[in-house]
This record gives sequence, C-alpha cells and structure tokens, in this order.
Amino acid sequence: MLYRVNIAGMIMDQRSNTPMIFLKSIDDDQGILIWIGILEAASIVKALEKFKFDRPMTHDLLKISSKP
Repeated sequence: MLYRVNIAGMIMDQRSNTPMIFLKSIDDDQGILIWIGILEAASIVKALEKFKFDRPMTHDLLKISSKP
C-alpha cells in the first residue's frame, strides 16, 4: 500500500549524530520518523529551499505527479 506524505520536519539524532526526517500522511494524522544519511538530508534541504541543480537529483526522479 502506498501513502502520500509530506516532510513535516527534520532533526538530528543527538546520540548517533544522524539526520532524521518526519514524514506525515496527507490523508490523516499518521506519521513516521526515519533515519537518513547526511548526503540525503543535504539534498532534501536544498530541494525544500528550491535550490536549482545543473542536473536532476534522485528525488527529482522519484517525484510522483499529483494529477489523477
């Protein structure tokens, strides 16, 4: 089953010094906290800041159109 989610927040885990991202379901109040790598976190932050790269990034290739 697939869920549509938004990034609700990003923090650093103090114990492991690893970025964590909170994904929240668009349809209800369910959410999940996952650990991600430093490079992935940097890429997500750049995407949220609408920074334009010279080439597509992985997250650009994984975007799913919101059109039905």
